[in-house]
Amino acid sequence: EAEHLASRAGQRLGSASPAAGQGRGHGRWGQVPRRVQILDLLAQDPSRWWPAQELSEAIGVSHHRQLRGVLSEMTRGGDLQRKKESAGLPASYRPAPAAPPASQEENVMSG
Repeated sequence: EAEHLASRAGQRLGSASPAAGQGRGHGRWGQVPRRVQILDLLAQDPSRWWPAQELSEAIGVSHHRQLRGVLSEMTRGGDLQRKKESAGLPASYRPAPAAPPASQEENVMSG
């Protein structure tokens, strides 16, 4: 019972401020951040290229342009790969391949 009370107290403290919940994968007001929604969706089929329009529809965003900022940030941060479409169409995205562990990378570079 003590564990139950402690967990309930932690939940109340975590919900006291929107920023407190962000460390556990939730954004303001208990919503899952778009970054997490995107990564979860793309992880279902990592080899598939998702057009920005399909991504926005799948996570419930009314227009793909509302995702431009987070998609650009995730691409620059190495979380996503971006493929530019031709003729002014929105780009497509998929998860970036995992980087090799540092020890393997050092072995490749040294010898």
